[in-house]
Amino acid sequence: MSTEETFSRHLRHALNHLYEPDVLRSSPLGPLLLPPEQAQQPMALSRALTEAIEALKPGPGTPPGAPAWRMYELLLYRYVHCATQADLAQQLAISVRQLRREQAQALALLAEHLMRRRGLTQADLAALAEGAPTAAEAAEEMGALRREYHWLQESAPEELADLARELEVVRGVAGPLLAHYRVRLEVTGEQPRSPVAMPSVALRQALLSLLTAAVHRAAPGVVVLRLAQRGARLALELYARRDAGAAGTPSEEDAASLRDAGALLRLSGGDLTVRNLAQGPAMEAALPLVEVVPVLVVDDNRDALQLLERYAAGTRYRVVPCHNPVQALELAERDRPALVVVDVMMAGLDGWQFLQRLRQGPSAGCRVIVCTVLAQREMAMALGADDFVRKPISRQAFLEALDRQWAALAPGPEPGREWHRAGPGSTGRQGG
Repeated sequence: MSTEETFSRHLRHALNHLYEPDVLRSSPLGPLLLPPEQAQQPMALSRALTEAIEALKPGPGTPPGAPAWRMYELLLYRYVHCATQADLAQQLAISVRQLRREQAQALALLAEHLMRRRGLTQADLAALAEGAPTAAEAAEEMGALRREYHWLQESAPEELADLARELEVVRGVAGPLLAHYRVRLEVTGEQPRSPVAMPSVALRQALLSLLTAAVHRAAPGVVVLRLAQRGARLALELYARRDAGAAGTPSEEDAASLRDAGALLRLSGGDLTVRNLAQGPAMEAALPLVEVVPVLVVDDNRDALQLLERYAAGTRYRVVPCHNPVQALELAERDRPALVVVDVMMAGLDGWQFLQRLRQGPSAGCRVIVCTVLAQREMAMALGADDFVRKPISRQAFLEALDRQWAALAPGPEPGREWHRAGPGSTGRQGG
């Protein structure tokens, strides 16, 4: 890490704790930015940083839409006024990710201004402690990553990650890096049928971080990615194997990348182990898998069946459609599904008759959701239904009903249980 990057790291940490004397008191920026008599006064550092931000305020003749105004306002509202990233992004009408990019640019501008105004030399900057972040900084970085992860849980449109799809994305994104370091990527083992219990974006970033570190160690050579399912978890092993005579080119950022990957995995209930083997460095990631739950859906309207299949796509639920209620009874007796969704108005054997026969047969213990246009909740419950939803039904209402009944069958926390459906941050029923 360069001396300028180290300075910027300490600057960001101080700004994030601009009004916390106990944190500022230990900042190495005090002796660099303050007169000797004020170096141990934490609020003097707070005032100096606030004044530095104010010094970046554009002059009266600067157009309102100029980048200088954007940088100044971002620093002012984010640090001096303590606005959250989400609130500030909304105020500036940009995405949170765009805000983070612009925030990094604004911090670099502020760091350059401080170093120039204080006349700091490389020798001055070299006095800053380098290497691993302090315990406080590490805790702050972990807290930021945890907030980002929870934000993904609340806002990502997909709630469960498809490993095969994410590996294809990672191959494409990492293609130029692989070519630059002359590294081949080989994937072996069987892809899991179950989705991974973490946000797709989080899984993708963890994979990219692991792959980048492995590429640096293998260059030039080959990175072997081996998949092996072990119960409810998937072992993903990365081996870096250098060509004969190659030395590899580990990056200074690899340690931080591996910390990020490990944190993302642990937030999802997984883990990461890094070790050195005779055949080369190895990284083993444990990914939590989500149990796939078959749901027998009985409706003689094929369009309705296709709709519910689309609703369940990308979740732990796999719809087994059946348009014939008599055949559905046979399927229920043979496969004993945990969850059954049944319409009422069906030709021949209607939903009430189906429910009565189901409750008298060997699959009587399954959880049944009646889904109908009729306002007959009392009738459904009297005949042994466990839940009732009205048509037309929204995706959210359908998945919430499945969640309720699955939770009743399998109570207790498990990795990924909160990731059954899209938009897990949304609550309440729609439609139904």
